[in-house]
Amino acid sequence: MSRTLRKMTSILLVTGAVAMTGCAASGGANQYADAEKTAVIGDLRLITNGVEERLGDGLFAADAGFRLEHEETGRDFNGHIGKNGTFEAKLMPGTYRIHTIFFKHHGEIIEADTDFVFSVADDAAATYIGTISLEATLDNSAHGVIGTADRFTVRNDCPSVCDSRMASIGLPHGHASVSLAHWVDQVAANRD
Repeated sequence: MSRTLRKMTSILLVTGAVAMTGCAASGGANQYADAEKTAVIGDLRLITNGVEERLGDGLFAADAGFRLEHEETGRDFNGHIGKNGTFEAKLMPGTYRIHTIFFKHHGEIIEADTDFVFSVADDAAATYIGTISLEATLDNSAHGVIGTADRFTVRNDCPSVCDSRMASIGLPHGHASVSLAHWVDQVAANRD
């Protein structure tokens, strides 16, 4: 699957949108006290030109995030990828579609269109959506960065990470449901 990546010229637009939504989580037990919402946890791996990038907070780490939509209400959210590619968000139960993964490369924001869906459970303290990997080929040109999204994969790392991740945000271990993000086209193809 080869998809063209887009670059966004206004870094302020993305940064402002992420800051205003409140969807991005920095951790801490108080943030997850809202009983109507569920903590959503997962990870992002970004491999560009065969090398895994450091994501999240840090001097040499690449800024990254995702855009998603609540399918029942149509409401859009932005999420920020934290240290070591982790993310946590507080979301209402329902079905969500991740339609864009974005990251910073050589000062430009690059966007990869996706079509992942996942469901947030209403009967668990947290929902784990998996480790999403994006493999991309990027080239610098006179017109900026040109690239393709070569491959997306999703892996279930919950057995090794869920308990520690839940503890880090103040939730009891053993109460995470698993709803791996899956590609909409793959699900449709499997139903035939």
